[in-house]
Formats: sequence, C-alpha cells, structure tokens
Amino acid sequence: MLFRSKAGLLLTLLGVPLLLLLAVVSLQVHRETTPERQSQTLFDFASMQMHVDEIKFPAADGVELEGWWIPADLQSPAIVLCHGVGASKRSVLNLAMELRESGFSVLMFDFRGHGSSAGHRSSLGQVEKRDILGAIDWLTGREAAAGPIGLFGAGMGAHAAVLAAAERRELDVLVLDGLYPDVGYELVRRVSPDHVWARRLLALPTAAAYFMLNGAA
Repeated sequence: MLFRSKAGLLLTLLGVPLLLLLAVVSLQVHRETTPERQSQTLFDFASMQMHVDEIKFPAADGVELEGWWIPADLQSPAIVLCHGVGASKRSVLNLAMELRESGFSVLMFDFRGHGSSAGHRSSLGQVEKRDILGAIDWLTGREAAAGPIGLFGAGMGAHAAVLAAAERRELDVLVLDGLYPDVGYELVRRVSPDHVWARRLLALPTAAAYFMLNGAA
C-alpha cells in the first residue's frame, strides 16, 4: 500500500506539471495556427492603371480560395505569389505590380484561413500546399497562362511552395524567402523562448499539440 501511495504521489507530481505544460503549449499552438485575418481593403486598381480580375478557385481538397489575377500576354510567364502566415494577398501587391511591369502575369491569393478565403486554421504550410496546387490547376486547366509558371513564397508560403513543387512538374522556378526546414521547427521557434534548451524541452509537447489540433495531414 505504501508503495502504491508513493507511486501515485510520484505520478501526480510528474503528471500534473506535464498536463499543465501541454495545455499551455496547446494554447500557444492554437494561437499560432489560427491567425487573425487582415482586413480586406478595397483597392482602386483602375487608378493604378492595372487590370485585375477577382477570382475564386478550389484548393486541391476543395476549400474555396479567393485571389487576384493580373494577366499579361498569353505566352508570358506566370508567377504565383504565396504570402506568409497571418498575412494575405495584399502583402505581396507591391511585388505583383513590379512583376507585372516587367511583363509577367501574376496570380496572388489568400491561403485558407487568411484574407477572404474559406477555412479557419493554418498548418503553417503543410496543408497549404493544396492551396498552391489549386492555384496551379486554375492556371493550367483554364489556360489562363500558356507560358512557364514560377512560384514565390515567403515563410509559410515558401514551405508550402516546396511541398507543392515536389508534386508538380509544371513549375519551372521557385523563389523562396524565409524557408524553414519543417513545421515543427517553425512552431517551436514561435512557441518557445529563444533558448536552445527550451526549444528542446518543448519540441515534443508542441508536436503533440499540433497533431491534436491539425491531425497528421
């Protein structure tokens, strides 16, 4: 009985702090994977002397996405711009304008859970690759662009772009800004303090919390 009592006390002393740690980490992971949407300001593209089509298309798994299509000539290369977590297509508008002035067609869109697109959660790039695949399907399936296709991605967009490029040979060029090695690394960096020991300590509970919130996708 004494052994059981001591064992129970030990499990309690170890289990309660671990559960509290998992709860705190889960809350942080939830915050990082449920970014606040940016307000969608209306732009007067006519005053910018730009022809912009507002479009909708499905991601590879059917989630409805919204974007802007800035066409050039039919044979011009098309660039798909992929924003970072917590941002929207507005964040890459200046880059889109520069690319259009250089003769490129440009497609920019809101990832799921961002901007005006459907969805409520971000996986920091792992699932968002399906959004990019949907954008590529829109370009190739509707013959919106007959020229080469390239991707520009920042942060989450860069990670998703790499995953999407591994599945599509239609892509000719990748330009990546702020690419991280995997979602786990980026989550721990966001959740934990800037100390190596803390990142190592929180790696497992962070991965567990991410799995519970997002599944194995």
